[in-house]
Amino acid sequence: MMSKKKAIVSARYVQAELGIRLAREVQSFHELPYCLVCSPHVKQVFDLYLMAFKTLTNLPEIDSAELEEQFSSSLANLVDSFSGVVYILAEGISEAVESGKIPPEFLNVQKFMDRFVINRIARRVLAEQHLVLRKNLYSVDFTGVLVEKCGVMKCIQEAMDVLTEECKSYYGFIPTISVDGDLKATIPYIEQHLVYILLELLSNSVSAVYEKHKDKLPNVPKIDIFIATGTRTVTIRISDRGGGIPLHIKERAFQYGFSTRRKPDLIIDPVGMKGSRAHGMEPIGRGFGLPLARLYAKHFGGDLRIESLDGYGTDLILTLDRTGDVLENFEL
Repeated sequence: MMSKKKAIVSARYVQAELGIRLAREVQSFHELPYCLVCSPHVKQVFDLYLMAFKTLTNLPEIDSAELEEQFSSSLANLVDSFSGVVYILAEGISEAVESGKIPPEFLNVQKFMDRFVINRIARRVLAEQHLVLRKNLYSVDFTGVLVEKCGVMKCIQEAMDVLTEECKSYYGFIPTISVDGDLKATIPYIEQHLVYILLELLSNSVSAVYEKHKDKLPNVPKIDIFIATGTRTVTIRISDRGGGIPLHIKERAFQYGFSTRRKPDLIIDPVGMKGSRAHGMEPIGRGFGLPLARLYAKHFGGDLRIESLDGYGTDLILTLDRTGDVLENFEL
């Protein structure tokens, strides 16, 4: 239980730390070409970060329970207002690339987006950890936003539930999805992040199956999920028979903005999810899903690999740390 005194100490730290991190984020936008920063979507994100910086730094020094309450209320509002920034930024960068005015190699999209998302993860977790702990929303299974024993099957089921409804809306069907292996596997993880990763991977498999077998609907091959628990990791393999990925395309699969889909991606803002149905899903088809999913996996000590048989199908192999002692694991 967090006492009022501890809540004040926590709020002071979060206010100072977020102020520094937001200032750095605002500065990072100046590394982009001027015409990109001035585009409506990118400028909207820039303005949001500048507003957040001013809001937090203009608040008085926190030395009482009343000021801590004021700060935490403002912080909660800021967290909500940033729920869609990844989608907005993806739109802006994709539009700039597609316009042909700015070549992708000049933008250095990979480095900028990796750094942007990693910094966003850290800021969001920092803010939400304070907000959760000050409300004493805890149990033996939780440490703030971290679930000590996050059920892998539970997250798969949640992703499947969301995907079923959305795919029926966009594609008119969803193939059978079977799950086998260690159905009781657990890991220390932030649940909404794992649901996001799984949702992105399953979305890719469903899209591939649809494109390959749409003339045979609804009699299409099923998608198989297998969960394997190792000494230090849990591995989730998602296998589809969606035709596979040609080698020259596979090499670009993790590039931001690269997509071969005819149907729109089912993309969510990973750190903006709230509950099983409030996922903020948007059909943007911009090629940001796989790079973001791998970034999340690697940041928390895991990895995402693609194994494909061109002409047959693809295995998406997600490895997750189950020890809980891996530090942030991504070099920018």
